[in-house]
Amino acid sequence: MRFVWVCLAVLACASPEETCDPSGPASVEISVLEDPDQAFAPTAAHDERFMQVGSQGGFHVWLKARSVDDCGGPTHLDYSVRFPGSEAPIEKMSVDAHMIDDSDGFRSTAQATRFQLCLAPVGADFVDREVILAVQLIQGDRVVSDERAVKLHCPTENADVERTCRRICDQLP
Repeated sequence: MRFVWVCLAVLACASPEETCDPSGPASVEISVLEDPDQAFAPTAAHDERFMQVGSQGGFHVWLKARSVDDCGGPTHLDYSVRFPGSEAPIEKMSVDAHMIDDSDGFRSTAQATRFQLCLAPVGADFVDREVILAVQLIQGDRVVSDERAVKLHCPTENADVERTCRRICDQLP
């Protein structure tokens, strides 16, 4: 009888890496947020978002990712922003992410990631234009991607902040 209980305990504690088929289907979704405390909400194509001002004067959006049928384990996320029709990124960043089970049956990033878009004049002229925000989720040999066309705007609550945003993010150097 003890053998049966030990076997059941081992099966109940099996990690996702041991029970998941890494060759099976998987998907990832990106969420572009204006506040890091917002819950994950899939970003629809052609949504509009306002960038936020950072503590050092740059401008950013917050990103979260969630996946379906991933295999758990170490997760790496590559984020990028580019113009439609181009493969060249305007900005990109990579993070090692801690994924947690959420109430909807997905595995989501435990925290939002600040994606810096304008730290200094970037010469990209992307304010009020549609850009492609993309995420690539990497777990071992498995790579899944998602991208969304999003229009990014400067914050408008404060005229000085908006002017600074336009000067930095929308001006060619």
